[in-house]
Amino acid sequence: MSSQTFHRRLDPPLIEALNKLAADSDSWWHALISDKATFIAIRDRSLNVYLAGGSIARIGWSENRVTVKVHHEYLTLPVPGDPYIDLNAAVPRDTLRPVISSLIDYTADLGRIKRRVDLFIGGERRGENQLARRIPNVIDMEIAFNFDEQNDDNPELTHPKSGRIDLAYVQKSGDLTFVEIKLYENQELHANGRPRVCQQLTAYAGWIEQHGDDLLKAYEEVRAAYSKLQGPFFEQRRAAFDKQLELDIVPRLLIYSYDQWQEKEAKSLGRRVAKWMREKCGLPGFSDEHVLAKGNITSFDETDFT
Repeated sequence: MSSQTFHRRLDPPLIEALNKLAADSDSWWHALISDKATFIAIRDRSLNVYLAGGSIARIGWSENRVTVKVHHEYLTLPVPGDPYIDLNAAVPRDTLRPVISSLIDYTADLGRIKRRVDLFIGGERRGENQLARRIPNVIDMEIAFNFDEQNDDNPELTHPKSGRIDLAYVQKSGDLTFVEIKLYENQELHANGRPRVCQQLTAYAGWIEQHGDDLLKAYEEVRAAYSKLQGPFFEQRRAAFDKQLELDIVPRLLIYSYDQWQEKEAKSLGRRVAKWMREKCGLPGFSDEHVLAKGNITSFDETDFT
């Protein structure tokens, strides 16, 4: 029995079935891999499709067929007209919310599903998803920090003692690097003493170092899957993963969403976190360059992930 605790892999029958669907321009899978807002994360014998920060599909293989599971909240659609219901009167049937119940309807209503996701997901996760989709060398998002308690489909339901790392990307050198993303307003950045984000980053660094061999094996499997999966999403990103991976044990911190009047403080917060990480948290390699602050999520580009 393998002692590996972190896996990223896809079985050949699932890859073959998805490639057949990719060739069908009317299929639900073709719609997902062609959508410019989705990020597709490879898991352990499955894939998660993220849109606007929410997992809108968990795709697997069972009983010789592709399975697609979606949280019911994302499949319940609003009805037109007065949004209020008079509970003193009989509820008209035409006020009951329709539920997407087929892959055909799912494909047709992707835009409405995105609007449903927006109701449940905070700005930090939406920014994370946007960044993951836009930067071609991002290889994963919503990465389980505690394997036993993680809810991959809905990280907001994850047990409090577990957690997740926001992003993983591959530098041009082949270094596999992990990233924590924070809104400027997040109180984990602000403190008179040690910012709480330092505790997160320290834990991440320890986990990365402890599971380094597993992480490298897992993401080499992701590289292999990218070389086999067809469709725009994978083909556009494949070239970013052309080198054998090495592990970068020092995580990065990205801070965003502030205006010009807050920029000075945002940069100061970043330097303060870096100093705490170096001098108090046992990570001497954590420099000011390991924190990047920009006012808008769209201001980050490929040069920030090299």
